[in-house]
Amino acid sequence: MYVKFLPSEYVIRYKKGKIVSEGTGLSFFFMEKNTTACAIPTSNNDADFVFTETTKDFQSVTVQGQLTYQITDYKQIAKSMDFTVNLKTKNFFSDPMMKLSKRIKNICEVLVKSRIDSVTIQEAITFSRTLAQDVLKAIQTNAEIKNLGIAVSGFSILKISPTPETGRALEAKTREEILRQADDALYERRNASIEQERRVKENELSTEVSVEEKKKKIKASEI
Repeated sequence: MYVKFLPSEYVIRYKKGKIVSEGTGLSFFFMEKNTTACAIPTSNNDADFVFTETTKDFQSVTVQGQLTYQITDYKQIAKSMDFTVNLKTKNFFSDPMMKLSKRIKNICEVLVKSRIDSVTIQEAITFSRTLAQDVLKAIQTNAEIKNLGIAVSGFSILKISPTPETGRALEAKTREEILRQADDALYERRNASIEQERRVKENELSTEVSVEEKKKKIKASEI
């Protein structure tokens, strides 16, 4: 029988349990009884995630985002996970990519949790960029990820959301703060207006006093 793989697949061909050839996009004739092969994707893979975590002040938040990774050590990943394919259909016997994504996401969730735990709910909802940068740095040096033969090139957070109840409470608090700031601004404007009016009256009074003094001097000089 004959099989041909895609250029985006790194193939490791085994015969009687030993590697006989490997490379991207291999094609070969085989005997089904003594030949097996692993087909490992070489392209980038994206995995969406949704984590529910608890902040320092015991509020639940939902962290949504995406990570991008690539398999870089094909022999290493083939030892850790089963990428064996049916040589007739070229389909995996199991679902290694789903399992791999789940494994990476679990590691990311631990890293996200350790950081969300240290901030308050108000800090968390504005924490997206810093959190993404911190987790990406941590996962790129993570020993388990390296041992899998994986390189994570991207980790982005689309949104950090509180529960609906907490969201409404934060909105109400924000509205109150905005109204308070508006009241403070109005109070300051009124005070400024009063102060300006006081200064005008003082100037008017000073002018009147000056005029009266001049009148007195003129009368005194006429006598």
